[in-house]
Amino acid sequence: MFRLRGILSVAVLALVAVAGLADEKDKGKSRTLRPERVWSGTNTDDSLMAKAPRDGFVTSARELEAIWKAWGVKDPLPEIDFTRDIAVVQVASGGSKPRMIATVDGEGNLKVLSLGNKVGGSGFGYVIARFKRDGIKKVNGKAIGKE
Repeated sequence: MFRLRGILSVAVLALVAVAGLADEKDKGKSRTLRPERVWSGTNTDDSLMAKAPRDGFVTSARELEAIWKAWGVKDPLPEIDFTRDIAVVQVASGGSKPRMIATVDGEGNLKVLSLGNKVGGSGFGYVIARFKRDGIKKVNGKAIGKE
């Protein structure tokens, strides 16, 4: 009986040690991150695609409002607390609405991949996604400043 208890104790300690090593190993791994809210649409004026943020994200209400108005987003301008959230913006030429896939790694880098169809023609499609800023330090390797 005592021998069985000893073996079980060793087994439990081994499992705890392995779980601890797994946690350390997972710190560098990426995990999929879903946005809190997404807005998407198209615009027929190619020249307005240049209004997309150069770094692919927005950290202030003023920046978001400028894009919202320029692109004629049909939904009401959302109130976003940019101290807690970030808005990621992706565009695709040819009128295709891009789809966004996001992962965050253990370093706090939000990696955003944009997927779209080749619809062709003039105009562009856009997607604007709000993510919780908690733990995110960079977007596609670009450091996030403060509002």
